[in-house]
Amino acid sequence: MTYIKRSHTLAVQAEQDWVAAGPQHQEAYARLARQLPYMLRTAGLAPTVIFLQTKTKDKETARLLLRNLAAALGHGTQGQGDTKALYQTALQVDHPAAYLQLIQGALDYAVWVKRVSAGRDA
Repeated sequence: MTYIKRSHTLAVQAEQDWVAAGPQHQEAYARLARQLPYMLRTAGLAPTVIFLQTKTKDKETARLLLRNLAAALGHGTQGQGDTKALYQTALQVDHPAAYLQLIQGALDYAVWVKRVSAGRDA
């Protein structure tokens, strides 16, 4: 899949995930979405997954964002991502290039979620 096509797919998925979050979760979803690219860049994928999995404030929203991230990276279907499979993949990647590719995919999705939520907040 070309980069432009993949980017468009992630943009559409981010928009659909935002709408699916519903009004009761959108404020917390936007707050987490603003933090997600930074967390991925500084901590990496596995620690970010753990953080979202164990977050106590806005627990349901954090898990929803995590499931959506997992689905965007090919671990499950939209809204029903397999977070355990994502975590295991992040831990078991044995080649640096493969890990960087995984992180880049996560960042691409995170940036689109951040853009969509920022646009909806405005």
